Parts: sequence; structure tokens; C-alpha cells
Amino acid sequence: MSPPTPAPGCRGHSPRRGLVTEFSRAKNPDAVMETQGGWAPSSKVMRRYREEDEAFKENALHGVL
Repeated sequence: MSPPTPAPGCRGHSPRRGLVTEFSRAKNPDAVMETQGGWAPSSKVMRRYREEDEAFKENALHGVL
């Protein structure tokens, strides 16, 4: 299965990164994210995207804004 085509004006990076964020929040398995986003199995980049998103869960302003 091919990765989805980005909307006009969007670069490939942003939709793929958003895919990891939303899939991770929905508790989907890494293998599904890798397939849907076109990453290699055990992709370090995909995991780094997920880890960077998880850093915001501990944000001091969570729920304030």
C-alpha cells in the first residue's frame, strides 16, 4: 500500500508526522503506523516523531489554554 498523497500545498513531512501523532494517541501498533506512513520496519525517525509528541503530555500548561 502506498502512503497517502498530501493535500496541495502540503509537504510530505507534515502529513506523515501528523499520522504518527494521531496513530500513537489512538494506541495503534507501530507496524500499522510504519505501513501507513511508508516507513521501514523499526524506523528510528518514526519513533522519534512519537517521542517528541509525547513530550507535550507533561506540559505545564496542559488544560490551561
